[in-house]
Formats: sequence, C-alpha cells, structure tokens
Amino acid sequence: MTIDQFCDVLRKFQISGVDQFQKKLRDNASISANLEDLVCEGRVALTFAQYGWQVTMRESPDVEVRRNGIVIGIEVKHFRRKPSHDPIEERMLREQPFVYTQMPRLIETEGHEEDYDQMFRFAVKYARQLIDGERNILFFWCSTVAHSDITLLTAANIYEEALEKPSCDPKMFNLSAMMICAIWGSVGYNGGHIFWKPIWRSTKPVSVELKYLLEEISNPPDVAFYPVTP
Repeated sequence: MTIDQFCDVLRKFQISGVDQFQKKLRDNASISANLEDLVCEGRVALTFAQYGWQVTMRESPDVEVRRNGIVIGIEVKHFRRKPSHDPIEERMLREQPFVYTQMPRLIETEGHEEDYDQMFRFAVKYARQLIDGERNILFFWCSTVAHSDITLLTAANIYEEALEKPSCDPKMFNLSAMMICAIWGSVGYNGGHIFWKPIWRSTKPVSVELKYLLEEISNPPDVAFYPVTP
C-alpha cells in the first residue's frame, strides 16, 4: 500500500486532518524507519475510528479522538522490530506441532534496560507533550515481540509510583492511561491485540464511561496492519 492509498483509507474512515498528515508522510518517505513510525499514528487513528470515535490527525499530541463528549489526546510511540528476535520467532513458527518458547528479554538483547523500564522512560518523556488539564493516552504500537501487555502493566505501575514522589515532573500527571497494540494476539482483558491500563493518579483520570469505551477496543482493523511504502 502506498502513502496515498493509506491516506485514502483514513479518509474512508472519516478521519480529519489527513491532508497535513499525508504531507508529513511524504516529507519523511526517504527514511523507511521514520516513515513507519509516522504510519503508526495512522494505524492508531484507524483503530479508534473503527470503534466509533471521531478522529483528527494532529501534531502534538499525534491524534485527537472524541466520543460522547469525551475528548482524548493520544501520543503514539512505535517500538520497532528487533532483528535479534527473528531467528527465535522464525523457529517457533516452523515447529510442528506449534511450541511455545520464551523470547529473549530486552536487557539480554540490548544490554542496558528491562522492557518495562524502557516503556516507563518513554512515558515520562512523552508526558511533556500531552495537553494540560485534559485526558491523554500514550499508545505504544509494537512491531516487536519484546513488549507485551505484561510490559505495559509493569510500566504503568512504576509510573504510578513515580507520581507519588515530590520530585515528580508535574507534566506526568497529564497522562490518563497507557495502551499497547502487541504483535501476538490474545492479550489483555478481551483477548485481542490491544491492552490498556489507567493511571489513577492522573489530573484527569479515566471515568467509568471511558473505561467501558476503552475496553471495547480489542483489535485494529485488518487494513491497519498493511505495510506502507512511498
């Protein structure tokens, strides 16, 4: 799928702000990794649009979604594929019958931090880009098996603990929830690819209505997984 075809899909889902987003994709098309990172913003937009949210592509946060009077800013972080995991994953997929094998931990392949510490670090970093006084979500789109629902659960708990410290950056309180779209399915509350965890100490925490709306979101549409090329 080309950039133009991908953006046409966004328009078919009645997503706003696509023209500027399309220009951003074209401007970054020469570097494949940067293009893929930006495409993930569109993938998240498609996911929310599929579940009835009114979606707008933005600059910062990357996506704005609205439903039933609820407004959320979404910052998207893409975890890129880890080539060091490929031999293990490919071996697993070749096994007949299928067998389960533990994937290497991030600290084993990259050598300096655990997967949940990495996710927490990015959450702190991206909190500075969230909207003051509004509900905000940090959405991790994963192209690697290095991160999963367990990673997110642990990172969110560490984040909650950090909010208790007097030295905590006040911007961190703008984060209302973390979400993840993992490679392997059957994760989370509802058996889909998507899992989320609220941040209860947030300035504007998840309401009961929003909790049920987020729990509806279990899988992106199939088209969200299509590769996008210039």
